[in-house]
Amino acid sequence: MATKIRSEDFADVLQWVALALFIVFLAILLSAILPLEILDSRWQVRVISALLGSSSLPLIGVVMMLLANYLHEEFSPFGAKIRLLRRLAGFAAIGFLLLIPLQITAGSRLLNQQSGNEVGQLKVLQAAAEAIRSANNEADLKNALRQLPGAPNNLDRPLAAPLPQVKAAVISRLDPAVKRLETQVEEAKKNRFLKALSIWIRDAGMAAGYAIGFSSLGSLKGQGSLLRSVIPNRRKSSWNL
Repeated sequence: MATKIRSEDFADVLQWVALALFIVFLAILLSAILPLEILDSRWQVRVISALLGSSSLPLIGVVMMLLANYLHEEFSPFGAKIRLLRRLAGFAAIGFLLLIPLQITAGSRLLNQQSGNEVGQLKVLQAAAEAIRSANNEADLKNALRQLPGAPNNLDRPLAAPLPQVKAAVISRLDPAVKRLETQVEEAKKNRFLKALSIWIRDAGMAAGYAIGFSSLGSLKGQGSLLRSVIPNRRKSSWNL
């Protein structure tokens, strides 16, 4: 005959597994937070991604704690902290709602930084091309050529052809390169935005889902579910831990 596990033993198992999930979550989050670079958009995006990617662990952990409390109300050592746990879940729900605009803002700044680097390279090339066109003598032309990325080291030698001929040859090669780079910058900017948009939608959906989950478990006033305080239920809840 199979041995049936007692409710208090099962509650004890649930609480320790829940504690293990909390520890794993904190380890993942801590590895994303360190080193602290709060003003860095890349750090913000990294922390938010880690938070959204691992918050199912504490969500499940809270459910397991509440289930353990339901099975055996006096279970130890965490039974006395169940009200605090529900308050923390309530604050977590609010935090996930605030996370939605935060992740969009951080992602937008990072997107602008990446686009700014490419635009900066394009402006350098455009400025060099304009300087080459306006060069009136050999010295001006050589100074303009030095502005080009990867400029040759032998610019101190005399020109091998007349100035107009050299300018025309350089511009004939430089103009197509500038146009190609302009096209690449625009395409990269568009593709990056579309990719970021899909990530923002996904992350916003995840944050909203976690907010619903934690608010259904949370209680800021020690009464019923935080979610039911926002979305009233016709039937009065009997679950007031």
